[in-house]
Amino acid sequence: VTIDEGEAMHTHPTLITFTQIIYMNILDKRRRQKHFLLIDDKQILEQYRRKCLRFRWFLLITLMNNLSLIPTRRHHQKLTINRHNQKINQRTLSDSLVSNGTVTVNMCQ
Repeated sequence: VTIDEGEAMHTHPTLITFTQIIYMNILDKRRRQKHFLLIDDKQILEQYRRKCLRFRWFLLITLMNNLSLIPTRRHHQKLTINRHNQKINQRTLSDSLVSNGTVTVNMCQ
């Protein structure tokens, strides 16, 4: 690259515009970081809450559009295990009632 070509590259309008956009983005990020330090706890909690709600909304849309993903979710797996354990407990309870011939009622539930 000669000196003339180098000077022409630095005066190219597209390159100048691109570098200005990058520079403005950097300045904007710095300004937001300084401003973020001044935000109180309420606003931080509100931002976190909105972020969580947005994530749950996107998750809902994703699962509705891809039903095959539901069984892979940890929450669904826990529910499946709990239901299976409840069925086993109900079977053992009904088997013991049939073998004893007595019925007991738990009033605490």
